[in-house]
Amino acid sequence: MPPSPLEQSCAALAQWSAEEPARLREGVALETLFARRVERVDAVLHAAWQAAGLAEAPAALLAVGGYGRGELFPHSDIDVLVLLDNAQADGWSPQVERFISALWDIGFNLGHSTRTLDECLALAAEDLSVATNLFESRLLSGKTALWDRLRQGMQAPLFWPAREFFLAKKAEQTARHQRYDHSGYKIEPNVKESPGGLRDWHMLRWLACRILGQDDMASLVEHGLLTRGEADDLGRDIDFLSRVRYALHLLTGRHEDRLLLIHQKALAAEFGHATADGNTGVEAFMQRYFRAVMSIERLNDLVVQQFEERLFPPQGEARPLNPRFNVREGLIETRHAQIFLMAPWAMLEIFLLMQQHPEIQGIRASTLRQLRSHVMLMRQEMRSNPQARELFIAILRQPQGVTEALRRMNRLGLLAAYLPAFEQIVGRMQFDLFHLYTVDEHTLFVIRNLRRFAVPEYREENPLAHELFLAFDQPEVLLLAALFHDIAKGRGGDHELLGAEDAREFCTLHCLPKEDTELVAWLVREHLALSFTAQRRDIEDADVIREFAARVGDRRHLDALYLLTVADIRATNPTLWTEWRAALLRALYRKTRAFLEAEQAALDLAELRTRTFALLAEDAPVNTQAAERLWATLPPGHLARFDAASLAWQTRAVLRDPERPVVVLRQDRERQATELFVYTPDAANIFARIAATLDRMGLDIQAAHITSSTDGHALEDILFLDGQGQPLNDEWTQLELIRQIKAALSLPEDTPLRLGTRRPSPHLRHFDVPTVIIMDPACGGHCTRVQLETGDRPGLLARVGLALAESGLRLRGAVINTLGERALDTLFVSTRDHQPLDGAQRDDLERRLRAALDEGRGG
Repeated sequence: MPPSPLEQSCAALAQWSAEEPARLREGVALETLFARRVERVDAVLHAAWQAAGLAEAPAALLAVGGYGRGELFPHSDIDVLVLLDNAQADGWSPQVERFISALWDIGFNLGHSTRTLDECLALAAEDLSVATNLFESRLLSGKTALWDRLRQGMQAPLFWPAREFFLAKKAEQTARHQRYDHSGYKIEPNVKESPGGLRDWHMLRWLACRILGQDDMASLVEHGLLTRGEADDLGRDIDFLSRVRYALHLLTGRHEDRLLLIHQKALAAEFGHATADGNTGVEAFMQRYFRAVMSIERLNDLVVQQFEERLFPPQGEARPLNPRFNVREGLIETRHAQIFLMAPWAMLEIFLLMQQHPEIQGIRASTLRQLRSHVMLMRQEMRSNPQARELFIAILRQPQGVTEALRRMNRLGLLAAYLPAFEQIVGRMQFDLFHLYTVDEHTLFVIRNLRRFAVPEYREENPLAHELFLAFDQPEVLLLAALFHDIAKGRGGDHELLGAEDAREFCTLHCLPKEDTELVAWLVREHLALSFTAQRRDIEDADVIREFAARVGDRRHLDALYLLTVADIRATNPTLWTEWRAALLRALYRKTRAFLEAEQAALDLAELRTRTFALLAEDAPVNTQAAERLWATLPPGHLARFDAASLAWQTRAVLRDPERPVVVLRQDRERQATELFVYTPDAANIFARIAATLDRMGLDIQAAHITSSTDGHALEDILFLDGQGQPLNDEWTQLELIRQIKAALSLPEDTPLRLGTRRPSPHLRHFDVPTVIIMDPACGGHCTRVQLETGDRPGLLARVGLALAESGLRLRGAVINTLGERALDTLFVSTRDHQPLDGAQRDDLERRLRAALDEGRGG
């Protein structure tokens, strides 16, 4: 029996689906790929319509949405409308249901609706999405006359008039952009929906369809909304994004529009960016992607504004601002078309005027086109024109509108033209989990965060930063440091050093005072120093504070570095800015400031003892003689590390519970973490057992201080957070943690370590982070600092602790830091007799650490 027409059509579609990957790889034009898929899907639908007995039905089958406009990706939804005649709709439901069921059985991703003509027009008049789909409808099968009546109804004067349609679509686009934080430059963008994505092009097509009666690129050129060159640029970028989306569907085997990290390496290779290490290829591919997004976003802005000005032409008189610019109904415009050719520096003046005149809401479309046409003339202005340099610095010095001015300049390509070094970071991403945004977008967020410190409404986000920013004498120095801090990313070498040289040259060329020039260059060079010290050094160590204070030099440098650091981390990835990190930075700032200003001398141990015992006496009575005996066993380094309140808490816990181990918890409000104190007979793998217990309960260590008393007890003070980066507040979980730690420490010392079963994040599997181990002397020569960089994974610290125990070494302290997929931990290690490691011990420890970490890579 020969195959039915439906079976033949399905076979033809399956054959084409098998051929698609090769055709895409061969560079076949997208129009051809779309046409072949649409032709085959049309044939399937037509055959299914006939097979369902609908050939003579008073109905029409319409393709709508993307399918209607002939743009069908491999796994896009196939959107159809079964349109029924008002008077003859009854009695055809079984056939329509048979038709729909057949399509589901075939495996189509179907979006369908069944409506009468009147229902369709009524719903479309109320629902913008329905109306938009109908504007793109295409007849597949059935009664042509019924489809003609639908189109006639949509052409009625009161059916979504052009002005009303424009305003509704503009609001819809604004809401969509808002869902993506008005940024298409995140590490995992949506190719279709993010700002600058394919939906922005669809927006222009919809407006052209309703307002011009045509929906292709040629119509936009014909009506003067795009130049031929702009249309070519837009077409090229749309083609690239469409090919990325096509390849993404083929790669994942499903309707997937998110450019997830797990797909980026494969797509980079598919588009010719394969490299030996993988990362640089991904970064090159994604830079190409983000630059296409910026271009689409730029042209979308231009065309949408032209539509608006045509539908709502300005009625008021133009008010002169100066000899070069007018303002009319809230939009700034040039007074004649050749102004930028005669005075390229005036392109900067626009943004200064917008800052100085808050009533200006935007730039006239004709002026936007002039800016776009002349932007390359700005390339020599920084070096050759003092007036341009004065304008740029003036923009940074304005009390408001700085961030918006720089964002507009970046989107138009003006910022990269004025600062050639900035061009290299436009659209540049870093393939890791730490940097959420492209480098240029991140830079603008840092500037936004700095300006935000001055706004009273945001004071509570960081009161210290608010206070310091308002007191800082020249905020433009901070903004310049932010502008240059990552400008050398991707050039090779240390971007801090290269960026500092760029910053110094810029400031000198712009005639900044020498003191400010050196401060900007220093901030760029040292912009990682405060976060590195806070998160990887023991800031309770007086030597660390002394060393950092010497590096900073004075209060002005310290204030500026703190402000830049907070703004930088908050702009890198919002999830990384936790109360814990904020508290670490504040603590380092305050300790360093106190050292620089010599506001407080370290308490000697006698005075510290007096204060501690006074606090003990205020609470329930304690055995003073027992407290004295305990203190006599504690090493001076432990006592000097804590304040009187902490020592009183520890002492009280030990004296109240004669059983060992002693395990207590409290909330550290200053550091926004939970503090765990353990006092137990000394043993080799205490830290490993505690770390494993915390890991099993989904808790993450942030810092640890470990020491031994002279009478054979271990004292472990550990700060940790829950899985959401918050202190552990649940009382039942606190009690269970104490019970489990006591149980773990009571087991024989040779009991195998039981790690947690937490799975690593799926994202971590796509990053190959090599393990780097660096060892050097620390603690005044009494221990060895082990700087460990490796891929993050559950149970990492427990494995590290066990490796130390097996080496016969003691962990004296730890500073734990996780940045995206990387664990950056600093461990302070000594022999059992408090000596640093010799060469053989270092080699043995490194071998054991690498073995333990390799074993744990499977999660």
